[in-house]
Amino acid sequence: MEMEMFGVGWFTRKERRRLLLIRTVFTSCSRNFLENIKFRLAENNIFRGVLSKGKGNYHRLTYSIFGSLKLYDFMYNKLGTSKLFLKRKKDVFEKFVKMRL
Repeated sequence: MEMEMFGVGWFTRKERRRLLLIRTVFTSCSRNFLENIKFRLAENNIFRGVLSKGKGNYHRLTYSIFGSLKLYDFMYNKLGTSKLFLKRKKDVFEKFVKMRL
């Protein structure tokens, strides 16, 4: 399983308003594995994950702004003071949160 984040970026709608976005994506060849992750995250009030089939032999579970922020809170705030995390991924979340203020 691979977890990737497309990071922080700007998206322009038709109204030409720029919106700051973040997206979290879990990628795996096993759809069942991703369905289980989605179920477990929903048990912890992290909803709105979208499962999709990629162009190759893989599936993706994607969370946009709301789900990504709840996932960030769950991973880095609710799990206690653990020092076990991916620093680069945590930095992306923190950059996004600072930019939104």
